[in-house]
Amino acid sequence: MKFAEKISTKICYEKPNTENPFVADESYIHGYNLFDLMQNCSGIDVFYLIFRGELPSHEHSQLFNALMIGLINPGPRHPASRAAMTAAVSKSGPENILPIGLLSISGQHLGAIEAYEAAKFLENNIDCEANALAETYSLASHDENESGKTHTGFGTRFGSRDPLSNRLANHLAMLPAAGAHLAWGEQFTQSTSNPSLGWLTTGLAAAALLDLGFHRRDISGLFQLLSAPGLLAYGLEQSFKQVTDMPFIPDERYETTENR
Repeated sequence: MKFAEKISTKICYEKPNTENPFVADESYIHGYNLFDLMQNCSGIDVFYLIFRGELPSHEHSQLFNALMIGLINPGPRHPASRAAMTAAVSKSGPENILPIGLLSISGQHLGAIEAYEAAKFLENNIDCEANALAETYSLASHDENESGKTHTGFGTRFGSRDPLSNRLANHLAMLPAAGAHLAWGEQFTQSTSNPSLGWLTTGLAAAALLDLGFHRRDISGLFQLLSAPGLLAYGLEQSFKQVTDMPFIPDERYETTENR
């Protein structure tokens, strides 16, 4: 094998300083000068640029911005939020709060793996009739104690339809840049005879990001990144509190196979 002599990237060009070539005088992101971007673009536009290689249209910027707002707050019930909160109130260093939250939201349940799997499900079935597929997979039969995820990115939360996720998905689907994946998901969730089943945040994130032109492999990392501000905020809030400000569940509240 012959290894490259230096690292290469198409994302950034740094114009080296004449006196010290290890530092830069200028920085360009996909050909755009950093200072020009600061003066003429929004943060969400540059966010899109660094991943997609081009600045978004107004319509794509609008959809991406709405998605970011929709995902920025996973909510205090989300396991990743609780992980960040518990770490903080337990006096873990503030530099550890976000990594702990991101590690927790990287998994399967309402996490990055689920978002990736939702993207696969959407891509694999985008050419199928959503109505027929919903009927085929029998979305209606689920035990209240089960997760209710008939398909990754779609299902129930705490035994019922997640109203907020479904309102968010409906709002995103009506924006001008919304495409086939959001439309298909809307039809899929509306085709079930069980009113308790619908979109989850992982599914709407996958659909919107695919409609924005992102590759399937981008989905999991972007889902974590868009959720990160809320995770950090919950943790930092708890870092000023005492450990006694969190509930401590007594042994008798735990259910085991022996006391069922």
